[in-house]
Amino acid sequence: MVQKAVTSLIRTLTTLSARDEWSSDPVVQKLQGMIQQSRLVSIDGLAAQVKLKEIYEARELIGKSQIAYEVYKAFGNQAQMEAAHQQAEEARQKLKAMGVSEIQYQSGKDLSGYYKQTAIKACDYDPTITDRSVPLLEKEEYALLLRMAMEPGGSEGDRAAEEDVLVHLTGRGAGPAV
Repeated sequence: MVQKAVTSLIRTLTTLSARDEWSSDPVVQKLQGMIQQSRLVSIDGLAAQVKLKEIYEARELIGKSQIAYEVYKAFGNQAQMEAAHQQAEEARQKLKAMGVSEIQYQSGKDLSGYYKQTAIKACDYDPTITDRSVPLLEKEEYALLLRMAMEPGGSEGDRAAEEDVLVHLTGRGAGPAV
């Protein structure tokens, strides 16, 4: 069972890497080569697999942080914007320590496409609450309202109705208007 899961992971990583712009990075190429040569028969192959997975996870975390930053920015949540930026910087440091070329993840490079969830799911904390960190509710209705609130336009009446629903769903206000 474990071998089947690992084999599946290898196929997934190999498929992703073949279509990935990061496959030109020397560290990624070396790891991919080790994985293809070993096919689960060596500790080096398994270690390469783990390291490659860590690289892709760090890249996805940067993308997630970039998206979260923009969501927090839309709601004027400066503290969470800074936290998202710090999270991306930590992931960049991890990639640097792993030897990945900085051109792949340098500050300002858009990696948001590697995060495959919605923008709201990129946020760990409620973007509407700016005076403290409150975990984001896992209610789809609330996520929909947040997405609607981020869209440009909308009347004051729409915003007031959204706030009424937010209070009903959460028992708390939407925070300051943006």
